[in-house]
Amino acid sequence: MDRVLIDPLVASAQRVIATMLQMTLETRDETELPLAPAEVCATVHLRGDLVGEVVLEFPRTTAVRYVERLTGRSVEPGSPMVADAVGELANMIVSGLRSMMDIRRVEVGFPVLGSGAGVRDRDAARVVCTSACGDFVLGAVLHGATVGSRAAS
Repeated sequence: MDRVLIDPLVASAQRVIATMLQMTLETRDETELPLAPAEVCATVHLRGDLVGEVVLEFPRTTAVRYVERLTGRSVEPGSPMVADAVGELANMIVSGLRSMMDIRRVEVGFPVLGSGAGVRDRDAARVVCTSACGDFVLGAVLHGATVGSRAAS
């Protein structure tokens, strides 16, 4: 898959993490290090001029660190707040993606929360994002029309 969706998606994630968590977000090749299990996942479905899915996959301990940084308070690893906050991060990233791309109309679904490798075993564009809170996988599957990007990353 080409980089039509993943490049502006990464740029959006970098902006969200910088704004909401005051951290820089870098990317690395997923083959550089083994990836931890995807224990907390959020999938956002897109329909309209852009059809596909955006997926965030976190190891639980990393998800907890991001949520604690986002909320400013301690969070239990088993708390439903962890998955909910990852879903909110996914929403913010997809909102930024929509503003960066030339999309006339796109419907964004509510995040589907769960666990397991949402994009690792599929034909998806994906990248490992890393920050002071740890690594997570950001992925996208584009099913429909290609659109132009305005992202300058």
